Amino acid sequence: LKTLASFHASEFVSERTFNSARGSFWSPLSKRPSSEFENVVQTWAEFVNAFGDEFQPLTWLGAAIHATAKEIDARIERLIESGSRTMIHGDAKAPNIFLSDTVGSELQSRFVDFQWFGVGICSMDVEYLLATSSSVESLNDESLFEFRQIYYSELCHKMNSLGKSSNIPSWNQFEMECELAFLDYARVLISRLWKGLTPHKLMQNMKSPSIGSSQVTISKQHITHLAWRSAKSLHSLFPNHCLHQP
Repeated sequence: LKTLASFHASEFVSERTFNSARGSFWSPLSKRPSSEFENVVQTWAEFVNAFGDEFQPLTWLGAAIHATAKEIDARIERLIESGSRTMIHGDAKAPNIFLSDTVGSELQSRFVDFQWFGVGICSMDVEYLLATSSSVESLNDESLFEFRQIYYSELCHKMNSLGKSSNIPSWNQFEMECELAFLDYARVLISRLWKGLTPHKLMQNMKSPSIGSSQVTISKQHITHLAWRSAKSLHSLFPNHCLHQP
């Protein structure tokens, strides 16, 4: 998270943020096949049917994602155009991070695989990293808040040191951007990455994960947590599209 913050700060409103394509494999909405968005309600219904009672209270989630996706996409685009722009890694997950634990020094990290490098808002990398790579023990609101604080504190420190203090978003603004970024990623979780997933296929993924796979397709705990977190975030930002409070 600190490495991401340093990277984002150095690229915040940099020259290449004005002449580079959008980063990540899921955003903007137009980057994905239109069939994913069009079929998200049916895709989610099939997922709920496959996994049974545990997700029955969230039958409305696919329809809510479909109803809000374009607005979320537009809000992120407005944030980028209004100056909350940086270069993002676009695939910042554990398999793309190298760690160095040199004795006597702070743990260092380096990112690899910049295939989806491009323009975005910093929270896109942050929320993607936390969704795909957190430990099971960290799947709770307290850890999420703590991780966001660690990132934000380092971002402020680096931005100040680079003379970019006027570009630092407020904490409330940053949290709002995190919720938007998470829901933007949740769209591709529900419409693509969890499409056709069944308990049997999930067990196969757990036993033989593919190279580069993350927790979102091999961990039942992560899938359950992210589905319910999506519901909670939707209720926070778009309460009219939720059937009940998670």
